[in-house]
Amino acid sequence: MAYIEWEESFLTGIPEIDSQHKALVMILNKHYENMQKKDLKHLLLTIERLENYAKVHFEEEEFYFMESSFPEKMSHRMEHQNFIIRVADLKGKILKLKEYDSTADEVFKFLSDWLVKHIKVVDKLYLPYLIQNRHDSKK
Repeated sequence: MAYIEWEESFLTGIPEIDSQHKALVMILNKHYENMQKKDLKHLLLTIERLENYAKVHFEEEEFYFMESSFPEKMSHRMEHQNFIIRVADLKGKILKLKEYDSTADEVFKFLSDWLVKHIKVVDKLYLPYLIQNRHDSKK
């Protein structure tokens, strides 16, 4: 496993969203650093930070696409909710650990896979609708 390198392919073209995506990647990379140290206390702190920041980010992202004609609004929102539930479950698993084990690696794998796919694929689905909405509002 390696750090997640920020790539141009992560960009949405919406500065607020891009800034938040960068912050999520930074938090996840901090989680990776704590894994390397096998530091359960700080792993838990970074998971909590990721969970809290993701909630704020999802609210803002949802505000944007709920104002648009994006047809998958509710399923996208549900994906966000499922992520928050899953992160809470994973946090519970980390809390139960007495010492570092492969659970932390599994948590990182889920978080990194989900985040990269969500940014690069799922979030790109609403972009045309947001762009159209911004264009229409300038008329």
